[in-house]
Amino acid sequence: MTAVMPNDTQAATRAGSPWPARFAWATWWAAIPLVVLGGLITTMRAGMAEDGWFKPEGHWLWLYPMEKRMVSAGRFVEHHHRELGTLVGLLAIATVVATFATRTNGKAKLAAAVGLVAVTFQGIIGGVRVLENNPELAFLHGVLGQVVFGILAGVAIVLSGAWQRFPDRQTVAAPALRWMAMGLVAALLVQVTLGGWYRHGHGHTAIMLHGFMAVAVVVLGIRLGARMVDAGGVDGQAPEAQRRLRRASRTLVGLLHAQWVLGGIALYAVFAHSGGMSSQDISHPEIVFSTLHVTVGALLTAAVVQAFLWSRRVAGPQA
Repeated sequence: MTAVMPNDTQAATRAGSPWPARFAWATWWAAIPLVVLGGLITTMRAGMAEDGWFKPEGHWLWLYPMEKRMVSAGRFVEHHHRELGTLVGLLAIATVVATFATRTNGKAKLAAAVGLVAVTFQGIIGGVRVLENNPELAFLHGVLGQVVFGILAGVAIVLSGAWQRFPDRQTVAAPALRWMAMGLVAALLVQVTLGGWYRHGHGHTAIMLHGFMAVAVVVLGIRLGARMVDAGGVDGQAPEAQRRLRRASRTLVGLLHAQWVLGGIALYAVFAHSGGMSSQDISHPEIVFSTLHVTVGALLTAAVVQAFLWSRRVAGPQA
């Protein structure tokens, strides 16, 4: 099926105000350093470096004295992780307000609301974890952080002008893409959970299972990426569909390779330089590469969400 793209006037009408997408992308970008700091907290074993939630040691979060922030690296990282969390929450609220004020599309409103609910729930889990000093909630907070990051990427895509302008009808005859993308999402969720299980002190079984699932994710991801390129390269298909699938494929496969390499380096750093996750000796290579592995893992989650959404948007049965 070859889709006819709307003209500029129709496209502008469909896309509506750019502000929902701008706030959604700002939320996602602000979440990147939040993920970095969250990864550092776990790597540095600094989950309880600061007491209290909104009023640590009697000070409001944003008014916390600078000299207390600088007491230790762990205190600095954890405090600014919390501050960035409030910023992400405020941007998620702004996304909802802008979307409900300027968009009539029910799916766009639902996407913005889901993003806010996800951020709010993640913030509550993080706060209760601190108040109760609960290691299991720390594990849940870490895993959900990756999931919420992927959700925020999905919200930004759904609110983007490119998504809003895209034809409603299906444009690429590749229905298997939907199922392959769904399978990759499921595999990655398992992989993220196992990674969090290992990083929060659950031993060698977790890291072995994490390694096995890494192989499955890489194989599924590369196969999906190749199928997306093939589907986007069929003559007569909509050019916009081709471009979106090829771009999503490049991003996905590139991050898969980067994450695979970083995982190996991080594992070596943990065991060769720090003596394992249970050790209190934290080496600089572990801090750098474990945190990079977590961060690129979040970006990979976002890339998988992108591949899933665009595959569902453009792939359908043969016309």
